Amino acid sequence: MGTSKQEKNVNRESGFTLIEMLATLILVSLLAVVAGMGLVKGLEGYLFVKDTTVLTQKAQIGLERMRRELVEVSNITSISGPPVTLTFSTPSGNRTITHNTGSAEILLDGNTLLDYVNSFNVTYLKSVGNWVLGTDDIRDLNEVTISLALDLPGGGAGPLSFTTSVNPRNTGNANAPIN
Repeated sequence: MGTSKQEKNVNRESGFTLIEMLATLILVSLLAVVAGMGLVKGLEGYLFVKDTTVLTQKAQIGLERMRRELVEVSNITSISGPPVTLTFSTPSGNRTITHNTGSAEILLDGNTLLDYVNSFNVTYLKSVGNWVLGTDDIRDLNEVTISLALDLPGGGAGPLSFTTSVNPRNTGNANAPIN
């Protein structure tokens, strides 16, 4: 006995055609690509924030160490630059801060204090104007300002800038902070 036309149509409609399967695979692939791009962008943002945070912490530690050294200054024996080299005396001995442009580092007594240093500048101020070694007395030195810019290790945004000011207390300045 033969099969009816209605039974043939039921059997024919029970599966997926090749075109339907290909269209579904293409749509799923496109969704996966878009989701993957979103994950990559999110990961890049996370890594940028992580690098920036690490660099900021390094800068804070380095600036605080230089600030602590310079607050004890009793005499500045030499200033040169650029690149900046500063030699000074403290009650605990002589110190040198150097900007090594070749390796992009700031060295304290020959030991690396900061890396990825793009620029480093030290400004010396008296009550009115800039303090000048050899011209002005150490007792006139009121403030030392340290400015630096650090590059992100992976590149990206421009250098991050940091600044701190120090009021030396061992210079004999009547307006200096009290020991």
